[in-house]
Amino acid sequence: MKILIYGNPLLSQDNAAHKLLPFLRERFPEVEFITADPLEEINEECPTVLDVCLGIKETTIVTSIDQLKLHRRTQMHDFDLGLQLALLLKIGKIKGFKIICVPQRPKKEEVAEDLLKRRPEVVM
Repeated sequence: MKILIYGNPLLSQDNAAHKLLPFLRERFPEVEFITADPLEEINEECPTVLDVCLGIKETTIVTSIDQLKLHRRTQMHDFDLGLQLALLLKIGKIKGFKIICVPQRPKKEEVAEDLLKRRPEVVM
């Protein structure tokens, strides 16, 4: 199984997924974690993504566009993962997705423990 890691490793408000990476690789050795550029094409039929989500207090798993807030887009800087997934679904490029959302400032032990408890949901 592959999990795509999104976020900007240089921005403190967007790098939590990257900071969790060594810890998660240790806890989930069967998973291939791939650092992804949001502008790269998603080649998975049903991708799993690990990303930071604003406004959440605990790890959340999102599997539907309806669970995401899609904002009105006026420029390319507004293009985000949610819009990318919505477009890919609409054109039939992907059949579904899973986003493992982590808070901006997660406690890595708590995230790892939560994901271990939810392992079937995470790695399937």
